[in-house]
Amino acid sequence: MTFQELPELLTIKQASQLINVHPNTLRNWEREGKIVAVRIGSRRDRRFHKVTLMSISQPVQISSALGQSQSYFFGKLNR
Repeated sequence: MTFQELPELLTIKQASQLINVHPNTLRNWEREGKIVAVRIGSRRDRRFHKVTLMSISQPVQISSALGQSQSYFFGKLNR
């Protein structure tokens, strides 16, 4: 799935994979007020805005041995 195909609100799993951090890191960042999560449903599940995640991450291009290129995002939040 490409970035453009991702929904505007991402699950914690999608968000953590997008910026290459553990889901618990996102939970901690939300608890500490470093990132805002939208709570939905009766279970109060977290959803993260795609644009917000992209604003805190920086893409890095990594080429594989097969010559294919993949973008990875690494968070840059101040702790």
